[in-house]
Amino acid sequence: MAAASSTTRSVMQNLVRRFYDDIWNKFDTSPELIDAVISPKVTFRGTLEHSTTDREGFKRYVGEIQDSFPDFYQRIDNMWVDGDTCIARMNWSGTHARDFRGYKATGGKFEYPGVGIFKIQNDRIVDVWACGDTHAMFKVISPSK
Repeated sequence: MAAASSTTRSVMQNLVRRFYDDIWNKFDTSPELIDAVISPKVTFRGTLEHSTTDREGFKRYVGEIQDSFPDFYQRIDNMWVDGDTCIARMNWSGTHARDFRGYKATGGKFEYPGVGIFKIQNDRIVDVWACGDTHAMFKVISPSK
């Protein structure tokens, strides 16, 4: 029984690593990778006021972030698994290189902490909550506010 739990934990952590390292940090939204990591009926809720309930909406969001913050990077500091849930303590960083949702590009760099909460079923991510303390980012992208 312990071996099965260890394998499940390992598979879950690997999916979360691929979500951040491959999809986000490399901006790889190839069908092969998305199919291997994310369920077709994924629910994604992002820190930057974005939510979607399918892969295509998620891929558009990744593209939007890549366009505005081309060096956007998500570092995993720690992960915990409990049942079908994996939680990653994160650090997000990037440069505001292009306009983002009405905020003119500032060229400023930002960094902020947060967590990603993942539900995993049938070896795919089915639900994501990305919750970050974006105050530091918004101080950079909206310096006059």
